Amino acid sequence: MKFSNIFWEKVKERNVIGVRSVLLRQLNLDRTLSEPLVGAMADEALKNGIDLFKVDDGELFNLKQTVLTKDVWQDFRVKLEYNFSKEKFMMMQQIMSALREAKYPDFVAVQKTKTVSSNQGVKKGSATSKGSSCKPSTDPLRGSATTKGVSNMVKVVIAAVVIVILVIVAGAMNFMISTPHSV
Repeated sequence: MKFSNIFWEKVKERNVIGVRSVLLRQLNLDRTLSEPLVGAMADEALKNGIDLFKVDDGELFNLKQTVLTKDVWQDFRVKLEYNFSKEKFMMMQQIMSALREAKYPDFVAVQKTKTVSSNQGVKKGSATSKGSSCKPSTDPLRGSATTKGVSNMVKVVIAAVVIVILVIVAGAMNFMISTPHSV
């Protein structure tokens, strides 16, 4: 099986937290994959000597006595995040499987479709073309392509507030200077 480069990078670095993070992300992605990868990824990490699992803290529940919903999935995913135990990891996979059987929309497996290996049919400059300019920004002041207008508006409002504060401070200082003080 082919896993992401980030996964292999974290395994190579022996970065346990990084591998766990990739697995948590993969759990979300696997909800709609016809062939979930997260179990095989965990096995591969263990084969490569990654001490992946913590001792379980006992916060499990009986799947047969619990009404499974997307909320249960999300709550239990948070529990797994805080206590990445083998028991919780396996239970997450069981919850996913049960929600798939119940046909919850967010958990219905989508069959793999033919993937395009080149940029055929993709116009230069479109969001899916190589070197797209619509990549998320890591600069919090710059904003992404979709929030750039909002980000600029926030900057203008902040600048206006700063100017008003400076005018008030300058007025207060002028008042203090012009007011006679008794010694």
